[in-house]
Parts: sequence; C-alpha cells; structure tokens
Amino acid sequence: MRPSPACLLETAGFGEVASYFAHNQQNYLFVVSSAGAFRGAVQLRAVESHLGAPELKDWAIARDLVDEGFPVVTPDTSLPELVGKFSSHRGERLAVIDEADGGRLVGSVSKTDVLLAVAHGVGPLG
Repeated sequence: MRPSPACLLETAGFGEVASYFAHNQQNYLFVVSSAGAFRGAVQLRAVESHLGAPELKDWAIARDLVDEGFPVVTPDTSLPELVGKFSSHRGERLAVIDEADGGRLVGSVSKTDVLLAVAHGVGPLG
C-alpha cells in the first residue's frame, strides 16, 4: 500500500480538478470529505472534454463529478481478493480505506503492487 495518495476535497472546484489532471498522469482522482472519508473518484474520461476551458472553473465541484461506486479495499484485503477487484476494474489503482475510521482514505494500491506481491509471495497491503 502506498500511503497518502493524491486527493481533493469534495468541495474543490472544477478548476482544481482540471489542474490535477493537467499535472498528473492518472485516470482517476480520489475525492474525500473534510474529515478524510473516501467519497469516490473523478474519472478523467468524464471531464476531459472540459479541461481546456478555463471559463468552466466554477462549472462544478468534485462532489458533482465523483463516481461513488469506485472500488475500495481495506488494509486487510487478501491478495486473491485484490486480484479479483482488479479483474473487474479498468483503472491502475484502488483506494484503500479504514472502515473503522469512517471510511477514511489511508492509501492506494496499484496493479503493479499486486503483481510484485504475487511474484514475491507477499501481501501488498499488510
């Protein structure tokens, strides 16, 4: 697990969302509440047609754009479960949340992390 993944508050304006995608080579942006609870992810594909329009900076906030069904795992998720999650998710990363702490975003795990764990026979999160 990689701790402290990049994320934006759910109240962040579209200008901040656009800036994130302009400066990062990722297809998803994690979105959290003011308490750090994971709310979902904004998909680049859903907003890319609007990224070059600075006049839209107040068009929406991150909460309006979030996919609440974005898959999550916990630090206790087993390697076979991770493989299963990734088999049905097109993205490179999954959000890692702490369910005991209100669903707080605590990290991310990538497909590369899982492949390395399989190759070395260790669990990627724990």
